Amino acid sequence: MNDTIQKIRTLLDEEQIRYLSIVHSQAYTEEEMAVNDFNLGNELVDSVLVKINNEKTVMVIVPSTRKISLESLQKELENNNVNFIGKKEMKLLFPDYEAGTLPPLGCLFGIEVFCTAELKKMQEVTFYSGTRAYRIRMKMKDFFKVVKPQLYIRAATTPRYRAEVNTIAPLDKKSSLDEYDSCILGISLENKNFVTAKLVGMVDWVSRNFKNCTVIIGDSIHHHTLEIRGVDSKYAYDKALRLGREAIDTNNPVFKSYSERCNINVLLCSQIQDSDAYLRHYTDLRNLFNRCDSFAQCLRSFAETFVERRDDLDDAYYLGSIEKSCTYLLEELAVFTCLSEQGYKVFVYPGALRALVDIAAGLHPDAPQALQELVSVELKIKRSGAS
Repeated sequence: MNDTIQKIRTLLDEEQIRYLSIVHSQAYTEEEMAVNDFNLGNELVDSVLVKINNEKTVMVIVPSTRKISLESLQKELENNNVNFIGKKEMKLLFPDYEAGTLPPLGCLFGIEVFCTAELKKMQEVTFYSGTRAYRIRMKMKDFFKVVKPQLYIRAATTPRYRAEVNTIAPLDKKSSLDEYDSCILGISLENKNFVTAKLVGMVDWVSRNFKNCTVIIGDSIHHHTLEIRGVDSKYAYDKALRLGREAIDTNNPVFKSYSERCNINVLLCSQIQDSDAYLRHYTDLRNLFNRCDSFAQCLRSFAETFVERRDDLDDAYYLGSIEKSCTYLLEELAVFTCLSEQGYKVFVYPGALRALVDIAAGLHPDAPQALQELVSVELKIKRSGAS
């Protein structure tokens, strides 16, 4: 693997290409690596190998958020004998490479390169170099200079991940979801469910089911999560706001790509938390939490599943983390209440928020009326087929 990395650097240096090397230590877990990929956005690319006439191998480079339609590729190349090289054969051809990390530099392997036309719209490109712990980033014009694509193909691509409804609360809204034309799509920061490839699948689903969508990014409320991880309070809040702004910058191309199908408006929680309406709703929810045992238990139960109980945490720190997590949930619910009052009556998220489900089921009748009117849609995100 070190030989491959050195070959890549030598190739780029010889071409006098300006690039950045991003290296993660081996101490990172796979889940942490996924979180680190959160801000890669549309600039990450994948290498897909295809076999033509059972003889010639070609590398097709595609944004990692998309996958190629084999039928469309065959049609464009006017050849039905074009097939993807499967995982087993890839493992035999490149046994030392982690799956999905083949560098998109066909010249290193004596392979001709095709690029999807979508790459021409990108300003920068990032790719793995045999391992997810090592990435290269450069300007797209320099990337084209190095790979020298033999063909820019317009074969149809679709989202690499697809979203589908898992559950809807209340259940009686399942058959009437099409009555709503607006929804809220919640985005949690530093969460592997929101890497850009998965977000594309969610936005694609939203754009097919709603005319309007407010994307709400949990920036300010994320500081509670950072504090639970042991980050200093002041620094945690500043970092949370910065992560929110980065999430907008990273994913704006995704939202813009669906603008013809859906009117997408992006908001930060911090923007809503500045309003008088938010303060009123948060106060009401906090009072409900303090006086209603069932509501408090609902939030604490959810918080306990979020806060990891480690042996190195003393009871006071653990209990404090539970309370921080409950505050996060109360602030989040107050934000949703504000959006519901503005006419957004459907909340979409890749997972179930127990408090919203219980409120929708009528278990907490003293919750704000606008929150009781909110329909909760839990999405299930699945990886699409090969390519």
